[in-house]
Amino acid sequence: MSHMLSNANIDPCYALRKEEVHKSLNYIYGKARSAVDLGKVAFFTSINTLKCMIWGGTRQEEKGATDIGVEFWKVVIEIMGLLAKPKVSNFFPVLARFDI
Repeated sequence: MSHMLSNANIDPCYALRKEEVHKSLNYIYGKARSAVDLGKVAFFTSINTLKCMIWGGTRQEEKGATDIGVEFWKVVIEIMGLLAKPKVSNFFPVLARFDI
């Protein structure tokens, strides 16, 4: 993983990253005087940047490209909710070996 994220591999993608950030800033600017979920914008910016770096484009022209991002967002939110819930073993250390 560290080899994949080295400077030699990330530097050539500077233009792609800059373009995605520019798109996000334009989106935020276009939503002037209305509420914007910056967490969601940052999430989609990072996902689109990652897709650009891996596949060479965001593939937004394909049908359902934004639906995939929305579904992924829902899954991430659900996982974060599950990780935030306390486990029974947090209150009863004797049960820790059962991982419940």
